[in-house]
Amino acid sequence: MDFVLTEFGLEAPIWLLVAGAVILLASVVFAIIFHKLLFPLVERFTNWTPTNSDTRLVRSTRWPLTIGIVVLGAYLGVVWPLDLNSAQQEVINTAFQVVAVVLGVFALGSVVSNAFSWYIEHIAPLTRSNLDQR
Repeated sequence: MDFVLTEFGLEAPIWLLVAGAVILLASVVFAIIFHKLLFPLVERFTNWTPTNSDTRLVRSTRWPLTIGIVVLGAYLGVVWPLDLNSAQQEVINTAFQVVAVVLGVFALGSVVSNAFSWYIEHIAPLTRSNLDQR
């Protein structure tokens, strides 16, 4: 990124911070577009099946994916324009890996929770087993 800024005569350190902020802002705008426009289209594709299980599962990943886009933008906004040494890079990588794992666990937990609620609402009442009522 340094060479791109240098070509335009923007060598000052403040421009590195501006570049990082622009990357973060772009990821927030993309996350809003994803959340408000693209994700509803994906939800409409899942309405073609006779059950609403797939719609519920897809809907449960909406917030984790949106937050993941913002986190990715924050990571790129910190790593790409700044000239970090290897120790700083490792700390940033570890921090964002932890955030990514937390988002993954949140998404997986949401999907599993919605899958079980769908089962309890639609399948469990149709069975005669006592196992479902416990």
